[in-house]
Amino acid sequence: MGTFEVNANLEADRHEALLGYRIMSRAHGMWSMGFFVTAFVAAGLRQAEVSIELHTFMALLVVVASGWIVFSKIENAPKRVGGHSPAVGMLPLCLLGAAPLFAEGASVDWSAIYMRDVFAAEPFIGGLSVTIFSLLIAIARLSSDPVVDRFSPRWVAGVLLAIAAIGLVAVAIAPHPYVALLGFSLVGIGCSSVYPLAISAAAQRTDRPAAVNVAALGQTTFVVFFIGPPLLGFIAEHIGIRFAYWAVVPVIGAAFFAVTALTADTR
Repeated sequence: MGTFEVNANLEADRHEALLGYRIMSRAHGMWSMGFFVTAFVAAGLRQAEVSIELHTFMALLVVVASGWIVFSKIENAPKRVGGHSPAVGMLPLCLLGAAPLFAEGASVDWSAIYMRDVFAAEPFIGGLSVTIFSLLIAIARLSSDPVVDRFSPRWVAGVLLAIAAIGLVAVAIAPHPYVALLGFSLVGIGCSSVYPLAISAAAQRTDRPAAVNVAALGQTTFVVFFIGPPLLGFIAEHIGIRFAYWAVVPVIGAAFFAVTALTADTR
């Protein structure tokens, strides 16, 4: 998964240079759209009590068939020529990329359990938390590239992180399941394009090859992506699942101060 992530992001960055406009968020948006479709289907299958074995086998067939079709049509874009001057280092970009993935892990891996434990929601309603989150993150990613081109990566990232923080607080204090679903929607919007913006900034740095910078960012953020959910589970078990969402807010706040690592210009 990590190897695929690095190659896909590098290819998206090279296509951006070839096309002359941003597509990174839209590329990630297609991933999120796929997550939305699978989350929606999974919620229905769970409600229908379809076995996990049959569900997994069906997913395997879809992945193999669609992957075969897509990869047979791919042509590599030429390497990017030139790039921006080095910024303040990779560490702020790693924080900027890891924070939304931390919130994403909390939403994807724990939202259905949160809905069940806090509100005793039905399986389909609980699954809607993942489905709505995935839909909103996909819509925001598919539509944000022109916004970034118009306003600047720093401005967009700052606004999105603020939206994510508001959504996390709404989930943590939600008195009703629909308020929690609204919170997960805001988290989806807020998490949408911050990570793609960090990837683009890493790929455009000239201090090291783009592949090295993207791989470094990918390695750091995926460690957070995989460690985050069990860490939040530990907090949920000992303090409460609502506090698990409170714990993500300071990380989002820290990332807010790292937006200066992004370029100030629109392109």
